[in-house]
Amino acid sequence: MSILYNADKITMVGMTQLSGCLRMLALLFKHGKREDLLEYAPIVLRRVEELTLPEMRNTILRKLGVKVVQRIGLTFLKQRVASWRYQRGSRSLADNLTLSKSQASDASSSMQDRNEDDEYDIPDELEEVIEQLLAGLKDKDTIVRWSAAKGIGRITGRLPQELAGEVVGSVLELFTLQESDGSWHGGCLALAELGRRGLLVTERLVEVVPVVLKALAYDDRRGNFSVGAHVRDAACYVCWSFARAYEPQDILPYVTSIASALVKASIFDREVNVRRAAAAAFQENVGRQGTFPHGIDILTTADYYAVGNRSICYLELSVFVAQFPEYIQSLIDHLKDIKISHWDSSVRELTAKALGNLAPMALDYYVETVLPDLLPKTTGIDLYLRHGAILSVSEIIQALSSLAVQQNGKITDYVNQEIMEQLRTIAKKLTDAKLFRGLGGELMRKAVSCMIQNLSLSRIPFHGEPIIELWQEIIDDNLHHLERELATVNAIPAFFTEYYRDPSGIANPAKQEQIVEKYLQELKNSVENSRMGYSLALGAMPKFLIQGCLNSILSGLIVTSQITPGDKKMAEARRDAVNAITSSNEFVSQSCDLNVDVTIHGQRSNIRKQLLVITLVSSFMIGFRSNFICGLGMTITRTSSCLSHVTPRSTSQFTVKSQISKLLVITLVSPFMIGFRSNFICGLGMIIARTSLCLSHVTPRSTKTTANKLYETLVTYDDLCPEETLEEVMTILSETSWDDPVEEVRPIRNKICDLMNVKRPVQTKTVSMDAQKPAPSPH
Repeated sequence: MSILYNADKITMVGMTQLSGCLRMLALLFKHGKREDLLEYAPIVLRRVEELTLPEMRNTILRKLGVKVVQRIGLTFLKQRVASWRYQRGSRSLADNLTLSKSQASDASSSMQDRNEDDEYDIPDELEEVIEQLLAGLKDKDTIVRWSAAKGIGRITGRLPQELAGEVVGSVLELFTLQESDGSWHGGCLALAELGRRGLLVTERLVEVVPVVLKALAYDDRRGNFSVGAHVRDAACYVCWSFARAYEPQDILPYVTSIASALVKASIFDREVNVRRAAAAAFQENVGRQGTFPHGIDILTTADYYAVGNRSICYLELSVFVAQFPEYIQSLIDHLKDIKISHWDSSVRELTAKALGNLAPMALDYYVETVLPDLLPKTTGIDLYLRHGAILSVSEIIQALSSLAVQQNGKITDYVNQEIMEQLRTIAKKLTDAKLFRGLGGELMRKAVSCMIQNLSLSRIPFHGEPIIELWQEIIDDNLHHLERELATVNAIPAFFTEYYRDPSGIANPAKQEQIVEKYLQELKNSVENSRMGYSLALGAMPKFLIQGCLNSILSGLIVTSQITPGDKKMAEARRDAVNAITSSNEFVSQSCDLNVDVTIHGQRSNIRKQLLVITLVSSFMIGFRSNFICGLGMTITRTSSCLSHVTPRSTSQFTVKSQISKLLVITLVSPFMIGFRSNFICGLGMIIARTSLCLSHVTPRSTKTTANKLYETLVTYDDLCPEETLEEVMTILSETSWDDPVEEVRPIRNKICDLMNVKRPVQTKTVSMDAQKPAPSPH
């Protein structure tokens, strides 16, 4: 006690002494005799209160303070088993099997009769103990709340039923909107402890179950994040404790609501630990209660491991669970009312896709309730809700359109004129409200791009209306923005195909010329983001729109992919230009009469990047050589010339570490070109010679890579080497230690050249720069 009075709560030494003293007191009141400690309990309690531990920052001290207080409270009460507590059989399996129901009922009644006559001696200090424990349930740290919850459960088990009911009522008061997330979490832990100990009588379930259901969906949004995962996890623990505490007939009135809440948490919760906790609670209820609808079927599919992947949960498990009528409406309502406004954009996107997947299973409900509820939210004030609603509406419309196509119908068979009018005005209202600007503008641009894509795929009959021009303006404006251009690029093929093509499959000449000319002009924009967006847009254009314009489009993209003095730093724009060339098969299928001239130029530091670009284009064009035989030789010639630009004349040129990457490019490209040797016989010897030169490079990495690639090439094309020496060459390649010094590897390289009938590389001497300088004249 002297330490409690004299300890310094500020210094580390004082806090360490105080911690040890509190821990010792907790053990004394736990293991000591009640008769010996009862007279000291009020004194210790008063001194612990004077320490004001809840105000300290030290978590360990606050936890130990709660632990000491609960042990003191247990000392005030006699050890007893509450006669009024709910009992579900016996803890012994043998007793449950041998004891009949009548015997169990008689035993319970006799025990209750005996204990009802016992007198409870409740000291005044106990009220202070319970108040401190209830305050501990609101602590900011989990370990303190958990210790307080266990204390509430232990002390309540020794109280009479009336006082225990007051304690339960005090715990339920923690579940209000005015309380913090810590209070909700502590309250759930306390309810779980009370339920696990049988201290929540069945009459209290009417009040407890609605609170637990609210806790299962607790999510307090705070800006661009939220808190509440620990509350939902604790609520799953409460449901788990209910499964072990109550008989099936007692919990039966609440089975449907609890089962639906656990299924929604196990499938749609953002956090994996909550999804798994909900799945575990669902499994416990299925096993012990046996009254959950379709419990076994759901449990075998949505198990602990299946719910670990969020995408699978939203897109696959939700569809599986929705086939059971008891769950489908609750799943849809949870998505449209809660998840579409979630703070995480990835969750909103998954929610939209999940709503689209569930549409065919509840068609009438979607048409009559879901769409009329979501459409007004597409132009609301809340940014997250607006974003989620736009994505959800577009996904639902596309799902209904796909269903109509399967039944040889149209989208108008499911969507009435009022809904059509609301779809038509979404983009107009967003534009008038200037919601494409500011921080929320990025989300709106992406959402509207996805909406345009899905509505175009759904073949919404807006052809020739002013809204199409507005959609075109939105697409063109989005291509200037780096973050949203990919969503816009994905919308271009569907939008152009649906609204710019006549029934004969031909594009409107005026519209085609206008779009192509504008997009080509934007390739010269001084802003890199604009070049990137419009390059990808040209690569995404459908075939009918580029007919007759292919030469100008390819020429513009090729110019954009080249390095010029004014745009040396626009590497990403050149990358996207090359991606645009290689992304559309229509380009290649029409390019047999096109003479493309891709020139390599620039500084030596850019050679590797240029090689990769040319190799990418060449490999793509060679892959479609059947479409333009006349162009294959040109393509291979260009690629061969790239190799000659960086292939060393002697190994002495490659003493710099930065040149290793060039050798690796040669090593990777050469075996590829050998596969097309029938198209350029004259270049085959050069390629093999260049490859063999790298077999004795000073860098072991280059030598080993070359040997491996040459071995793979010989396995694929065995006619590159005479049949009688092929096996010996492959044995040398596989068994030689290519990490050895160059002097030891070079004779092996020469032997391989002789066996393959390839001229041995000859090392040439290079004149250093110092040697080329004229001698200084004498003064």
